[in-house]
Amino acid sequence: MADAPISEQYLRTLWDDLVSNKLTLPSLPDIATRIDALMRKDDVDSRQLANELRRDPAIAVQVVRMANNAAYRGNQAVNELRTAIMRIGLPGTRNLVRGLALKQMFASQSSVLQARLRGVWAHSLEVAATAQLLSARLHKLEPDAALLAGLVHQIGVLPLLRQLENNPEIQRSTQAIDHVLERLGRQAGQMVLSSWGFPPSLTEVPAQVGLFDRSHAGAADYVDLVNVAILALDVHYEGVNASIDRSRVPAYTALGLDPAVNQFAQPGFAAAYEELLAALTS
Repeated sequence: MADAPISEQYLRTLWDDLVSNKLTLPSLPDIATRIDALMRKDDVDSRQLANELRRDPAIAVQVVRMANNAAYRGNQAVNELRTAIMRIGLPGTRNLVRGLALKQMFASQSSVLQARLRGVWAHSLEVAATAQLLSARLHKLEPDAALLAGLVHQIGVLPLLRQLENNPEIQRSTQAIDHVLERLGRQAGQMVLSSWGFPPSLTEVPAQVGLFDRSHAGAADYVDLVNVAILALDVHYEGVNASIDRSRVPAYTALGLDPAVNQFAQPGFAAAYEELLAALTS
């Protein structure tokens, strides 16, 4: 098992369990669920959201920090939670809380899977920060939804790796874990976001991100944005996709970007990225 990929039979069984609800999908964290419930009220306002967020001080602090980053910053620094919510907007705050609350879910009792989850979350933060900055600079799509799209683009790993906690043999093989995530991660991610009631514009993100030859009619979408964010990071850090011919990636055309341009070399982009990433990880 150490070097061999897992069997097709195991993959079929895992998939059957997933689609038949035998494999438990993760639930949204409580704070995100409570904010969602508030947002369904017709008379919800920033005061109510602030009162609810204060029940989770760590996320409340991060919301204030995020309101001061390059994507939202106004003429003056924000120090009070309600003011931060008003700057970000109510829908934006809901998306931000959904994303920030996910961190607690990327944990496992298995040291092997915990390391994998930490790596996925770290990369998701990088992609989210890049996607939000691109959205803000291009004035296309919503920056808060772009951030959330980056944070959830690999969400399918959660139910799959939780299932693998019961299979120590597979845990001993990096190749086997990769095989499970590669074959089933997209569908699992779409199912997770659908179960959370996310809109189609976001549920399609984990299903189609990484398909760099993807093209579609109409305006740019969050898949385009996250795909370009991933490629921008890989060019900047010489990652696994750095050698891809970006001129053949339709997402650049959809977003109106020159594929030959290194986004991190643009004035102020790298500094804004580091600032935003610090706000997300603090």
